[in-house]
Amino acid sequence: MSKSAPATSFVDGFLARTKRAREGVGLKQHEIAKLLGVDQSKYGKYETRSLLPHEYVEAFCIATRIDLTWLFYKKGRGPIEPAAPRDKKRPASRTKRKVA
Repeated sequence: MSKSAPATSFVDGFLARTKRAREGVGLKQHEIAKLLGVDQSKYGKYETRSLLPHEYVEAFCIATRIDLTWLFYKKGRGPIEPAAPRDKKRPASRTKRKVA
């Protein structure tokens, strides 16, 4: 039996939000796995094919600073947006005006 479109859409969104929340706080998979008390290989599946089990949801939301409702429904406080990368070039020098 195949999943219905709404169910598949929900799972895909949940998996993507799980990954985005982790990345938003700058944690690697092995770091969040350690916080949750699971192996990294097991945690990796929570971002690609299996929903985060209910016993880890609260700790995950606390660690990633998101609302539970954002994780499930994309409503409420979501992840911190990563800072835009800084341009490694030095800013153009400004010319000073001569005061008359």
